Amino acid sequence: MTGIMKIMTETAREAGRLAFERRKNLPAAAIHIKTTAADLVTDADRETERFIRSTLERKCPGYGFIGEEFGASAADAEWCWCVDPIDGTTSYVHDSLVWCVSIGLLHRGKFYAGAVCVPKLGELYYAETGRGAFCNEVPLRASGCAALENALLATGFACVRDKRPKTNLEFFCRIVPQLQGIRRDGSAAFDLCQVAAGKYDGYWEFRLKSHDIAAGVVIAREAGALVTDADGGENLTGNGLVCAAPGIHGALLGELAGHDIS
Repeated sequence: MTGIMKIMTETAREAGRLAFERRKNLPAAAIHIKTTAADLVTDADRETERFIRSTLERKCPGYGFIGEEFGASAADAEWCWCVDPIDGTTSYVHDSLVWCVSIGLLHRGKFYAGAVCVPKLGELYYAETGRGAFCNEVPLRASGCAALENALLATGFACVRDKRPKTNLEFFCRIVPQLQGIRRDGSAAFDLCQVAAGKYDGYWEFRLKSHDIAAGVVIAREAGALVTDADGGENLTGNGLVCAAPGIHGALLGELAGHDIS
């Protein structure tokens, strides 16, 4: 593990412990609405992001920072952190299993490394470009699934939460009958890691933001999954995200052809 990867994994693990402890006593007054009743933030989200930022600024001075809760500073720096302190806040509020601390690292605007801590499952996923992907030191590999009929996929509904006039529901209804199964976890970081681990064969979603996916995209790619936008390009935050085993990535893109989730 390189020095930067060690910093990322240690910080993600410590931030996960902090968020986990704060969840043990989360009063209603610590839960807030951002834009709609489906878009939540807690005092723990904000405290965790402050902790991550102060830790990384101390250990890596001069890096930029993009955070979900407090925005960006020096986002055009050569090296820039991209952080979601609690990805899956609704799950966190409801004390569900699946929420994550996600720390991504950009190099000249490109996703370079990532660490994702899933505290309630005791899992720490991490990857650095060109060095493979791991969970708790065990190497990860995307599945060999070659047909949608044999696939277990995941998706999400950020577009529904954002009250968009066109949503993922159309594609959900089109794709699900062709599959072996579907899962909806409420955390893009977690879903990307599950594809990396070969537990899910693919994942798609629209209207994600860079802090949602910065870490998970690197982890999935380093595990051998293909990650593109819904047209097969690189506009992952503007044109949908499709992450899948190589054997079904093309088929999943075909099902999303003609999408218009703007």
